[in-house]
Amino acid sequence: MLVSSDNQVKAYIKNIMSQLNKWMINGKISTLVVVITSKETGEHMERWQFDVQLFNKGSKKTSSKKTADKENASPEDTEPPPEKTEKEIQDEIQSIFRQITASVTFLPQLDGNCTFNVLVYADSDSEVPLEWGDSDAKEIKNGEKVQLRSFSTSNHKVDTLSTMGMHDDTEDAARLAQLGHKAEMKRNFSALSMLGLAFAILNSWTALAASLSLALPSGGSTSVIWGLVTAGICNLCLAASMAEFLSAYPTAGGQYHWVAVISWKEWVPILSWITGWINVSGWIALTASGGLLGSQFVVGVISLYNPTYSPQRWHQFLIYIGYNVAAFLINAFMNNLLPYVNKAAFTWSISGFVIISITVLACASPNYSSGNFVFREFLNQTGWPDGIAWLLGLLQGGFGLIGYDAVAHLIEEIPGAAVQGPKIMIACVAIGVSTGFIFLVVLLFVAGDIDDVISSTAGPLLQILFNATGSKAGAVCLLIFPLACQLFATISIMTTSSRMTWAFARDNGLPASRFFSKVHPKLGLPLNSLFLTLALVVIFGCIFLGSSSAFNAIISASVVALGLSYAIPVAINCLQGRRKLPTRSFVLPGVFGWAANLLGIAYVILTTVLFLFPPDLPVTGSNMNYAVVAFAIVLIISSLQWFFDGRKNYKGPRIEIGEEVIIPGESMHNEMGVANGNGHENGYANGNPGVEVGRKEE
Repeated sequence: MLVSSDNQVKAYIKNIMSQLNKWMINGKISTLVVVITSKETGEHMERWQFDVQLFNKGSKKTSSKKTADKENASPEDTEPPPEKTEKEIQDEIQSIFRQITASVTFLPQLDGNCTFNVLVYADSDSEVPLEWGDSDAKEIKNGEKVQLRSFSTSNHKVDTLSTMGMHDDTEDAARLAQLGHKAEMKRNFSALSMLGLAFAILNSWTALAASLSLALPSGGSTSVIWGLVTAGICNLCLAASMAEFLSAYPTAGGQYHWVAVISWKEWVPILSWITGWINVSGWIALTASGGLLGSQFVVGVISLYNPTYSPQRWHQFLIYIGYNVAAFLINAFMNNLLPYVNKAAFTWSISGFVIISITVLACASPNYSSGNFVFREFLNQTGWPDGIAWLLGLLQGGFGLIGYDAVAHLIEEIPGAAVQGPKIMIACVAIGVSTGFIFLVVLLFVAGDIDDVISSTAGPLLQILFNATGSKAGAVCLLIFPLACQLFATISIMTTSSRMTWAFARDNGLPASRFFSKVHPKLGLPLNSLFLTLALVVIFGCIFLGSSSAFNAIISASVVALGLSYAIPVAINCLQGRRKLPTRSFVLPGVFGWAANLLGIAYVILTTVLFLFPPDLPVTGSNMNYAVVAFAIVLIISSLQWFFDGRKNYKGPRIEIGEEVIIPGESMHNEMGVANGNGHENGYANGNPGVEVGRKEE
């Protein structure tokens, strides 16, 4: 039902109805079409076609133009139907409305501002008023068509065909079914909330500021600034390379699914298995990093106010557990609110970035560090040769930008996945690089004595905030922004990690896959996989209790594992001439595609080796990089699982299509002319009010 309180709109509709009445009485039209179109995107949302057959209008009988794909149409009557009472006619009309409103599948609520067009299929000798312009048929491609009941009187018969644009879950479900999976997750995330989630996971400016201790002693400010630029360029290349895969195969499995689709047939199971295990492990490690940074902030505040406080490893470990338990509870019991949490995280993060930058610059004025210090100062306190030290400092930039495959693992929870997903993946990295670069430059300009910053028990970020403001209270107030950002990040990372674990278990890639692939019927989320994520994160955090370089170990493990999972599908595609991806909405053009792929692969190879090095020389049992141990454990478990189960039962992503799969309907391809005063036979006359419409909800 079209509803309007605008008098001009009412007058326009009255004018349309008057003209239609004239055409109907004179038997000049055989088809009436109403098309509802989004004003924001120009996409046709709904198309209602009414085929009219008139009887007893002189010697001329106008027959309806039958479409090729009417599902429930009855044979065309050659004789007028018998006389009907007014009640019988009204009952038939009411049955149509009951059929329409019986299913929300065919009557979705319209989102945003819409306009409508009225089109008429007119005879060649029809008189067409000037306000009725020429038009095409405005058909909906890949729409879902429904043939409704007809109704008739003694003078005419009307058949109704409804076409709905599959712009919501239906199209995504059909696309997912083509990839071999049944849609199980609710598509709660809009494009903005998904961008918020991806940016909350990267959380670049906060992660880069919190991990200054990785780069400052390992290259100084040159490693901080130019290491980010280097990592940014390489990760943008990787993100663009992965966006091609995401556009072609929008499934939550992400990298391991892509590897299975494009690999050589005999290598599909093992390559997909390896990629899946690496990706799951990387997300577990990245989840641990959220609680790691948050616990560091809390311990830093205590140290700032109590200089005599000697932080113990178990203190930070308990705070770390608290962070992750809070993230678990929010994920488990507030799933429907996660899109709003992600939007809030995006807003909070950008606000904190702006407020902290302006505040520290204002408070530190005019005592800024020199430009030479910010952009050219080199420092090496690691014991490694200078070149190696600088390359090790890349870990900070790599960590600040890792995790953008979150978009892939949550792709089954956003509408328009194949189109929106690639845009979000690239955008979150670009925003992370730009905000991170600006924020790091600001911090270095107000840093003060760099040796005090590196050695401070409060942590580099809090010490810089204190140096800039000269106030402990002011520094802690500003720290609240990154502290909350880390909680948002931990929530978002745990969301993605649980979805990745669930997707891999759904394809029989994990021990007890049947258990971990279950979606909770009431909560609508993979609760068992969420429990597994929490348990593994707590176990992984035990590194705190035995190593003084736990920070480096956890960060290294996440960056290396996720980087490898990014590079594997890209490398396999390159080895086959970049020819394995089908037609898709996002494509990297020839030379640029090769350049982006190869640069991203080279970056991953380099960092995989370097980031497993211990951060300092000489190496001791306490300061070694325990990421190597973590990888060894994962390798042992995955190898045993492969030999005892995987090589027999794992064949790659499993095809699991439900009993009913909705396939987009074929577009109608009738040749349409235009109606004009001179008369091309069978043309569409178009009346376009350009006004907003809505649907009245009873």
